[in-house]
Amino acid sequence: MISCLMVTRPNPTRIAFAKHSIEDYCRQSYVDRELVVVVDGNAGGEDISALSAHIYSLGRGDIRLHLSHPGVRLGGLRNLSVAIAAGDVICQWDDDDRFHPQRLETQIALLEQGKHAAVYLQEVMQYFPYLRAIYLTNWRAAPAGGHPGTLMARRVAMVRYPELGASADLGEDLEVALSLSASGRVGYLSGAPHLHLYVSHGGNSWGAGHHAMLACELAVSKALLLRREASIRSGLAPFALADNIEVIGHNGIAFRL
Repeated sequence: MISCLMVTRPNPTRIAFAKHSIEDYCRQSYVDRELVVVVDGNAGGEDISALSAHIYSLGRGDIRLHLSHPGVRLGGLRNLSVAIAAGDVICQWDDDDRFHPQRLETQIALLEQGKHAAVYLQEVMQYFPYLRAIYLTNWRAAPAGGHPGTLMARRVAMVRYPELGASADLGEDLEVALSLSASGRVGYLSGAPHLHLYVSHGGNSWGAGHHAMLACELAVSKALLLRREASIRSGLAPFALADNIEVIGHNGIAFRL
């Protein structure tokens, strides 16, 4: 079983994103799975009730919701989600990102075939909805070697997220990625950026400036986007994004969806 782990502090905007993320979970082609939703206890009661009601309305036994105590930091919430998980494999499932129906199936295939402790996606599509822009970002040269938020790992190999210090609230997934990478048993999946749509909506944990920096420094070129246009279009099709979104390289617009 794969346990997909979502940590969220619901508010009206965040719930809208989470509904898309949960829908993407429900559409996964990999059958043996569960979604564990850990709700930050600092959230408002009405927002918690709204998210709970939505999950209940789905009528699915494979989605579980757990309300944490107030005051638990992000690293602690992630550790709680791992402790609650029933699966032998855990997968980070952020509440504001989007996931291709074949994400789990593709990523676990590399985990098993390569006998890795963990697998990260080396490429993701970074989407700025308010700019109607998408970049293909390559994280190979980044410290973790892949996008830290795309973790899939064997439960027995997991290390704890930091619960103290600055990284307990920001960069907690990077700390885990660096620890796992140091073991030398991490695999990186390239050539499938459509599996994870990294949504930079302006209200992320990291600020808008950080997300703009990632697009600037990690985006591939316009020429490479044009060579991969057909696969990008087909890969993004399940997300049913709005029309006239610009697919942009670090050196200019390649094409429009």
